[in-house]
Amino acid sequence: MKVKFGAPIKGTAFFYVQDSTGRIIRTFDAEVEEHGVYTTLMELDDLPEGIYYIHLTVGHYTRSQKLLIE
Repeated sequence: MKVKFGAPIKGTAFFYVQDSTGRIIRTFDAEVEEHGVYTTLMELDDLPEGIYYIHLTVGHYTRSQKLLIE
């Protein structure tokens, strides 16, 4: 699955994916050379259908988004 994200600063982008119970089921990281929009590949094909949450942190910037896998 490709995930597009915006990073306001350079650094390392840390991602983690939680299931609906709050359990962390995946972690990823990606280097951000400068602020801008990036795309990264996350292997989520083996997850069962359901609602998940992707959390992104780059420096002091944090963002969360709901993800529905059908």
